[in-house]
Amino acid sequence: MSQYSVSITIIIIITTTVLVTNTVTYSVNNNISITSSVVGTGPSAAPPTQSTSILSFAVFNISPISTDTMQRIIITGVGFGNGPTVVVNSVANDSSINTLRDSVHPSVLINDRTGNWSAGYAQTSTDYDHVGIYLTSWSDTQIIIDGFGSLLGNATNPSQYLISTGDLITVTVYGPNQIGIASLDTAVT
Repeated sequence: MSQYSVSITIIIIITTTVLVTNTVTYSVNNNISITSSVVGTGPSAAPPTQSTSILSFAVFNISPISTDTMQRIIITGVGFGNGPTVVVNSVANDSSINTLRDSVHPSVLINDRTGNWSAGYAQTSTDYDHVGIYLTSWSDTQIIIDGFGSLLGNATNPSQYLISTGDLITVTVYGPNQIGIASLDTAVT
Protein backbone atom coordinates (compact mmCIF):
# COMPACT_ATOMS: atom_id res chain seq x y z
CA MET A 1 0.00 0.00 0.00
CA SER A 2 1.39 3.40 -0.89
CA GLN A 3 1.71 5.91 1.91
CA TYR A 4 0.53 9.46 1.53
CA SER A 5 -0.76 12.27 3.65
CA VAL A 6 -3.23 15.07 3.23
CA SER A 7 -2.45 18.44 4.73
CA ILE A 8 -5.05 21.13 5.26
CA THR A 9 -4.13 24.61 6.43
CA ILE A 10 -6.82 26.66 8.14
CA ILE A 11 -6.26 30.32 8.93
CA ILE A 12 -8.33 31.82 11.73
CA ILE A 13 -8.42 35.55 12.43
CA ILE A 14 -9.19 36.05 16.11
CA THR A 15 -9.02 39.84 16.18
CA THR A 16 -7.68 42.36 13.74
CA THR A 17 -4.22 42.06 15.33
CA VAL A 18 -3.94 38.30 15.86
CA LEU A 19 -3.69 35.64 13.20
CA VAL A 20 -3.64 31.95 14.13
CA THR A 21 -2.62 29.38 11.51
CA ASN A 22 -3.54 25.73 12.09
CA THR A 23 -2.29 22.87 9.94
CA VAL A 24 -4.04 19.51 10.14
CA THR A 25 -2.13 16.56 8.69
CA TYR A 26 -3.72 13.16 8.18
CA SER A 27 -1.76 10.15 7.03
CA VAL A 28 -2.80 6.68 5.88
CA ASN A 29 -1.90 5.11 9.23
CA ASN A 30 -4.57 7.25 10.95
CA ASN A 31 -2.12 9.68 12.54
CA ILE A 32 -3.65 13.14 12.82
CA SER A 33 -1.45 16.02 13.90
CA ILE A 34 -2.47 19.60 14.47
CA THR A 35 0.12 22.35 14.69
CA SER A 36 -0.69 25.95 15.55
CA SER A 37 1.30 29.11 15.21
CA VAL A 38 0.33 32.60 16.27
CA VAL A 39 1.26 35.37 13.87
CA GLY A 40 0.66 39.01 14.74
CA THR A 41 1.69 41.88 16.93
CA GLY A 42 0.11 44.08 19.53
CA PRO A 43 -1.24 43.56 23.04
CA SER A 44 -3.83 40.99 21.93
CA ALA A 45 -1.31 38.82 20.04
CA ALA A 46 -1.85 35.74 22.21
CA PRO A 47 -3.27 32.31 21.49
CA PRO A 48 -6.95 31.83 22.20
CA THR A 49 -7.78 30.62 25.71
CA GLN A 50 -10.63 28.42 24.50
CA SER A 51 -10.13 25.18 22.57
CA THR A 52 -11.92 25.09 19.23
CA SER A 53 -12.56 22.07 17.05
CA ILE A 54 -10.66 22.73 13.84
CA LEU A 55 -11.74 19.81 11.70
CA SER A 56 -14.85 18.19 13.14
CA PHE A 57 -16.20 16.20 10.18
CA ALA A 58 -14.48 14.83 7.08
CA VAL A 59 -13.82 11.67 5.06
CA PHE A 60 -10.08 11.24 4.43
CA ASN A 61 -9.72 7.86 2.74
CA ILE A 62 -11.58 4.90 1.26
CA SER A 63 -9.79 1.59 0.86
CA PRO A 64 -9.69 0.26 -2.72
CA ILE A 65 -13.02 -1.13 -3.93
CA SER A 66 -12.98 -4.22 -6.15
CA THR A 67 -15.64 -6.33 -7.87
CA ASP A 68 -15.65 -8.79 -4.94
CA THR A 69 -19.12 -8.47 -3.39
CA MET A 70 -17.84 -9.67 0.01
CA GLN A 71 -14.83 -7.35 0.21
CA ARG A 72 -13.79 -5.27 3.21
CA ILE A 73 -14.21 -1.52 2.68
CA ILE A 74 -12.63 0.82 5.23
CA ILE A 75 -13.68 4.46 5.37
CA THR A 76 -11.49 6.71 7.54
CA GLY A 77 -12.05 10.25 8.67
CA VAL A 78 -13.20 12.23 11.67
CA GLY A 79 -16.55 13.09 13.25
CA PHE A 80 -18.49 9.98 12.16
CA GLY A 81 -20.20 9.64 15.54
CA ASN A 82 -20.94 6.49 17.50
CA GLY A 83 -22.95 4.65 14.90
CA PRO A 84 -26.09 4.70 12.80
CA THR A 85 -29.61 3.47 13.25
CA VAL A 86 -29.92 0.45 10.98
CA VAL A 87 -32.78 -0.97 8.93
CA VAL A 88 -32.68 -4.67 8.07
CA ASN A 89 -32.95 -5.17 4.32
CA SER A 90 -36.15 -7.19 3.94
CA VAL A 91 -36.13 -6.80 0.13
CA ALA A 92 -33.07 -9.06 -0.18
CA ASN A 93 -33.84 -11.05 2.99
CA ASP A 94 -30.09 -11.73 3.45
CA SER A 95 -29.43 -10.04 6.84
CA SER A 96 -27.75 -7.07 5.14
CA ILE A 97 -28.64 -3.64 6.50
CA ASN A 98 -29.01 -0.02 5.46
CA THR A 99 -28.15 2.98 7.62
CA LEU A 100 -31.09 5.26 8.38
CA ARG A 101 -30.52 8.95 7.80
CA ASP A 102 -32.13 11.03 10.50
CA SER A 103 -31.41 14.29 12.29
CA VAL A 104 -29.37 12.67 15.09
CA HIS A 105 -27.55 9.57 13.79
CA PRO A 106 -24.94 9.24 11.03
CA SER A 107 -25.42 7.14 7.90
CA VAL A 108 -23.41 5.95 4.90
CA LEU A 109 -24.22 5.72 1.18
CA ILE A 110 -22.20 3.87 -1.45
CA ASN A 111 -23.34 5.00 -4.89
CA ASP A 112 -22.19 3.27 -8.09
CA ARG A 113 -22.78 6.06 -10.60
CA THR A 114 -21.82 3.84 -13.55
CA GLY A 115 -23.85 0.76 -12.58
CA ASN A 116 -26.77 2.91 -11.37
CA TRP A 117 -27.20 1.34 -7.93
CA SER A 118 -26.56 2.36 -4.35
CA ALA A 119 -26.08 0.51 -1.10
CA GLY A 120 -26.25 1.00 2.62
CA TYR A 121 -28.60 3.97 2.82
CA ALA A 122 -32.17 4.36 4.07
CA GLN A 123 -34.21 7.53 3.68
CA THR A 124 -36.87 6.04 5.99
CA SER A 125 -37.47 2.66 7.62
CA THR A 126 -39.43 1.57 4.53
CA ASP A 127 -37.59 3.47 1.76
CA TYR A 128 -34.06 2.08 1.46
CA ASP A 129 -31.49 0.74 -1.00
CA HIS A 130 -32.17 -2.75 -2.37
CA VAL A 131 -28.47 -3.51 -2.00
CA GLY A 132 -27.63 -3.68 1.68
CA ILE A 133 -24.25 -3.75 3.40
CA TYR A 134 -22.68 -5.87 6.12
CA LEU A 135 -21.59 -3.25 8.62
CA THR A 136 -18.86 -4.67 10.88
CA SER A 137 -17.95 -1.60 12.94
CA TRP A 138 -18.50 2.13 13.22
CA SER A 139 -16.43 4.54 15.28
CA ASP A 140 -15.86 8.29 15.23
CA THR A 141 -12.87 7.82 12.88
CA GLN A 142 -13.54 4.59 10.97
CA ILE A 143 -16.35 2.64 9.28
CA ILE A 144 -15.75 -1.00 8.30
CA ILE A 145 -18.05 -2.73 5.82
CA ASP A 146 -17.53 -6.44 5.11
CA GLY A 147 -19.44 -6.85 1.90
CA PHE A 148 -22.67 -6.12 0.10
CA GLY A 149 -26.03 -7.88 0.18
CA SER A 150 -26.95 -10.69 -2.20
CA LEU A 151 -28.67 -8.44 -4.75
CA LEU A 152 -25.24 -7.18 -5.86
CA GLY A 153 -23.37 -9.36 -8.31
CA ASN A 154 -20.38 -9.16 -10.62
CA ALA A 155 -19.29 -10.61 -13.98
CA THR A 156 -18.69 -14.05 -12.42
CA ASN A 157 -21.87 -14.14 -10.31
CA PRO A 158 -24.50 -11.92 -11.94
CA SER A 159 -27.39 -10.60 -9.89
CA GLN A 160 -30.00 -7.85 -10.11
CA TYR A 161 -27.30 -5.14 -9.72
CA LEU A 162 -23.68 -5.37 -10.93
CA ILE A 163 -20.33 -3.99 -9.80
CA SER A 164 -17.72 -3.85 -12.56
CA THR A 165 -14.11 -2.79 -12.97
CA GLY A 166 -13.95 0.90 -13.80
CA ASP A 167 -17.30 1.79 -12.21
CA LEU A 168 -17.28 5.26 -10.64
CA ILE A 169 -18.19 5.08 -6.95
CA THR A 170 -19.05 7.90 -4.55
CA VAL A 171 -18.93 7.10 -0.84
CA THR A 172 -20.89 9.59 1.26
CA VAL A 173 -21.07 9.84 5.04
CA TYR A 174 -23.88 11.89 6.53
CA GLY A 175 -22.66 13.23 9.87
CA PRO A 176 -24.41 12.89 13.21
CA ASN A 177 -26.63 15.74 14.40
CA GLN A 178 -26.66 17.10 10.83
CA ILE A 179 -23.00 18.19 11.23
CA GLY A 180 -22.45 17.85 7.50
CA ILE A 181 -22.09 15.61 4.46
CA ALA A 182 -18.68 14.34 3.31
CA SER A 183 -18.00 12.39 0.11
CA LEU A 184 -15.06 10.88 -1.73
CA ASP A 185 -14.99 9.48 -5.27
CA THR A 186 -13.13 6.37 -6.36
CA ALA A 187 -13.18 3.82 -9.16
CA VAL A 188 -13.61 0.05 -8.90
CA THR A 189 -10.31 -1.75 -9.50
